[in-house]
Amino acid sequence: MSHKYCKGLFCSVALVLLSGCFKENHLSFKIADAENQFFTKTGRLFVTGGKNIYEVRRDSSYKLVRSRPLFEENCYATGLVERKGYLYATCTSLEKFHLKNILKIKNCKFKDQAFIHCIKSFFSKSFLLAAKLTENPRFKIISSLESILFPNGLSVDDLGRLYSADSASRKIFRIHISHDDPFYVEEIRPWFQKGLIFPNGLKIKRNKIYFTDLNILKSLKIKRNGSPGTVKIMYKSPHMLDELSFFKNKILLTKISKGVITLVKKDGTSFDSPRFSMNPSSILQGRLPLFKENQFVITDKGFMYEFNSNKGNRLKIVTVNKLFMKEI
Repeated sequence: MSHKYCKGLFCSVALVLLSGCFKENHLSFKIADAENQFFTKTGRLFVTGGKNIYEVRRDSSYKLVRSRPLFEENCYATGLVERKGYLYATCTSLEKFHLKNILKIKNCKFKDQAFIHCIKSFFSKSFLLAAKLTENPRFKIISSLESILFPNGLSVDDLGRLYSADSASRKIFRIHISHDDPFYVEEIRPWFQKGLIFPNGLKIKRNKIYFTDLNILKSLKIKRNGSPGTVKIMYKSPHMLDELSFFKNKILLTKISKGVITLVKKDGTSFDSPRFSMNPSSILQGRLPLFKENQFVITDKGFMYEFNSNKGNRLKIVTVNKLFMKEI
């Protein structure tokens, strides 16, 4: 079951991992249409799930529990990030999100302006949300994202500027928040779009943006003058990629339709986990005090825009054998 990108010692370790060192834990609870997640600097975990945002905590008996909903709008929450003591999230109004409209999008011809014009009629307004990171944060809408059709991945650079991947218009946008007022958006503008197909997950590390673009993992530097550098292709897959996260000096990718997690090294070598009984949308390595370092938190989406069935709609914990944590 080796992967075509898997070579040498790394491949040997990968095959051992594939033989059963990933184990789905019994820790699991419902989050409707579980989407994205974010650990704060202090280890608090927040999760976007369809119509809302939640915090995952431990109660007095140390049992994992989901908080009450953290905002009250009829809006589909997606990206999530922390900036200077505040949480920011993106969402898209659910007014036009009906199955018949989603199916109609397939009739749009996949061409730059024609495609964007076609699908725009099926999307409602998108918004930027913010909440002060208190004991019990409450999100509120702080700005309409007029140019962004479907905001997805969200991250922040060293200067506090937000970046949002717009899967529908095939662009990456930059959002400037006021230095004086964390609830005031000064500017929203397209930042990068050359050659993009379907930008989705997006993360920033050491002022370098990593993002999934349909079936490709790409990266580009943020130059000193704020402009984008040259795109680098890091990994290609025959399957659609969803979210990504950093693990040591490697990258974890979710393949939602295939039901696997892919580990990618800097040199492009990779391997897939066993097929899970889930549709993984995002993955993060666990952090104290909520989780151990060999636990990984995965959002199990199921079917998009479906909030009630037993197919997905959950947050799950996967445990990796500690012996191999050092190897990978």
